[in-house]
Amino acid sequence: MKMNFRAWVFINKEILELKSEFEKEFSINLIRDYENDWEWICNDLNKDIEINISRQHNWETGEFLKPHRIHITLKNSELQIEDLIKKTQNVLKSDLFFGDISNRGISLDDYKATRIIKYQK
Repeated sequence: MKMNFRAWVFINKEILELKSEFEKEFSINLIRDYENDWEWICNDLNKDIEINISRQHNWETGEFLKPHRIHITLKNSELQIEDLIKKTQNVLKSDLFFGDISNRGISLDDYKATRIIKYQK
């Protein structure tokens, strides 16, 4: 059964800092890439777990006032949504926001949280 997990988080970490932590937590290999406005880490789209974490950048650093967007798709996996939340929070050590993102998510006003899952240490 296919399951999608979409959330965002506000943390002061660079995308590249998260790469090895997500690789270790999810036992996957990720690549980093970027274009004019966005940078991301992701893996092969033909895997049982697909991960894409992105954030806007300014060519020198990530835009720290903008959220990291997290999109994880599970295909043929035993993991449940609670497992994804725990594994994701193990890496990010932060609250997770769920809800709607409009207008490509360029402005903070484009993010409307309908659910927040607090980080439990």
